[in-house]
Amino acid sequence: MEAAVNGYFPHLRSLLQSSKKVIPLRKHSFLFQEGIPANELYLILSGKVQVSKICPDGKEMCFRICGSGEIVGELTLFTNDARYLLTAKVIEARRSGSHKQRGTGTAAADQSAPYP
Repeated sequence: MEAAVNGYFPHLRSLLQSSKKVIPLRKHSFLFQEGIPANELYLILSGKVQVSKICPDGKEMCFRICGSGEIVGELTLFTNDARYLLTAKVIEARRSGSHKQRGTGTAAADQSAPYP
């Protein structure tokens, strides 16, 4: 997966890097939580983010720990009411993360982008 994101989606990475909105990351805060509307992708500028899921028995399954330069979030193509299936928690904060809202800005105007 890391090779796919880092090597095969340069348009997506450049769109996220061009975002003017930079948000501060605080340790133990959430970029997103399971069940909330999924309308953003995040590019981690620095720090570490844990992507996980809470099981019905209350245990947390960690799927991945993302670092600087990695993309976090979910894209859903066939619904207008997309919800996050996972949770992304900041476990190490240094600087900030940037995000781009789905369907806004240059992503919608850039026809060469694979998934606007």
